[in-house]
Amino acid sequence: MQFAEFLNLLYVNIGGEMSKSEFLNTLIENSIENPDDNPLSNLAPDTINRYFSPSGNTISKNKANKLIKIIQLSALTTHIENQLTVDTIDRLADTLHQYGLYTDDSELEISEICAQLFLNFLQGKVGIQTFKKELPSVGEIEITKVRYENGKIVIGSQYLQLPEKGPIPDSLVEFEDVYSKQLLIAYSENDGNPKTDYYNVQNLPQKYRNHLHDQRVNFFNADYVLRAIRDGFKDSEQQIALLKQETYDSISDILFEDYKTSFKKVTETLKHITTVSFSKPEITQIQNFIGNSEKKGLCHSLVNDGKFNWVDDNE
Repeated sequence: MQFAEFLNLLYVNIGGEMSKSEFLNTLIENSIENPDDNPLSNLAPDTINRYFSPSGNTISKNKANKLIKIIQLSALTTHIENQLTVDTIDRLADTLHQYGLYTDDSELEISEICAQLFLNFLQGKVGIQTFKKELPSVGEIEITKVRYENGKIVIGSQYLQLPEKGPIPDSLVEFEDVYSKQLLIAYSENDGNPKTDYYNVQNLPQKYRNHLHDQRVNFFNADYVLRAIRDGFKDSEQQIALLKQETYDSISDILFEDYKTSFKKVTETLKHITTVSFSKPEITQIQNFIGNSEKKGLCHSLVNDGKFNWVDDNE
């Protein structure tokens, strides 16, 4: 599919009564922080209309580069989603499926796919290539030259756009149950209560409320790394297993020390993991990918997995 074909596909399905130039300008202006920054706003309608013709002029590299820098993927996705109906979703899905850009088991919504494709076409204009269908395995690439940057895993001139992190839920969600409940028990125990008790989140003392907030940030940052590995590499399960084992091996001695309280065990373990330099799993060598927050979050992921407990019954 060419950029002109994609623009026409969007226009036919969500353009409504607007002209093509109005449609594209509206799409852009709803996707950037300041609509006045739209680099196409000073172009004649006929110039923009030619972007929709396979044989017409295409968007310049300079303007594509400007758009890449200011378009917010989440805003673009939301704008597209707001224009869709059940019928247009089905039509877009059918067409994208014909081009191999959508499958019925896709984890992304049609609006997310369309927004990402729009950015991909712009990035192609400035020489940034996206990955083909076949994902690499870690062993196939020079991992030290891979970096994480602005929501992408970049390998040379190619990149993989990762899903946005999204906001952390305001309240605890189901897949946080194990590690979060153990933290709530540890807080209560630290204040002299028996381990059969645990604090209600709404009634947490402020210091524990702050601590829990930080640990949730760490947990979701680590979860994002794990999702990025799954989305980015075909040997993802092996890489995730290695990463989790490296994390456990880095803290196991600390875990088995004697602590007066479970909360002390938590704080000492998390303090220790930030001093560790991961080296064994190759995935940890991706630049800017796994920092201290992610390391701490991986510890909570291990608790969720049942690898160890923050609160031991026999203490």
